[in-house]
Formats: sequence, structure tokens, C-alpha cells
Amino acid sequence: MPDTWNEAVSAKRANRDALIKTHQTSRRTAEHNTCITDISDVDALQELLEARKVSAEEIILAYIQK
Repeated sequence: MPDTWNEAVSAKRANRDALIKTHQTSRRTAEHNTCITDISDVDALQELLEARKVSAEEIILAYIQK
């Protein structure tokens, strides 16, 4: 058990970061992410979604990584 609250917080953050990292995947390249984030027309983005060329998750991750 941690001796101080600082150690407890550090351990919890390290555990959280490790768990998050297991779910982060780099499915597409940075170039693909840039193609997504460079779209300025909502209709074009909607067409990509409807054609299943990108997923909503890919769009969100592209903007997060931007």
C-alpha cells in the first residue's frame, strides 16, 4: 500500500494510462488522419461515413490526434 497520497495518485494514474494504452490502436496513418481533418465540407464527410470509407471512431480519433 502506498505511503502517501502522492504515491497513491501516481500509482492510479500509471494504472489508468496503461489501461488506456491497451485500447489505443493506430489503425490508420497520420496521412489518413490529415485527410479526414482537412475535410471542410460536412456533406463530403457524410458521404465518407455512408460509404463506410471511415468510421465515426476514426473521425474522432483523427481530431483527437490532430
